[in-house]
Amino acid sequence: MNDSIEAELLAVRLPVLDAQDEPAWVDRYVAVRARLDATLDPERAVAAARHAWRAHGWAHPAAVACLEHELGPLDDD
Repeated sequence: MNDSIEAELLAVRLPVLDAQDEPAWVDRYVAVRARLDATLDPERAVAAARHAWRAHGWAHPAAVACLEHELGPLDDD
């Protein structure tokens, strides 16, 4: 596993966010993706985060961001 992704997942503290707090979830997702890929366009990162929230908002945003960084979008919508 990529060391930066492993470190991010190890740093996860639960519970970190209210499951209904979309802005905080999106912010955390974008922050993680920015650390993993500094060349990622901010608008694309926010769009990906909002899409991920709709599909995976129940999951920890850092975990989703790391998986999508490695695998691409986790769904085909």
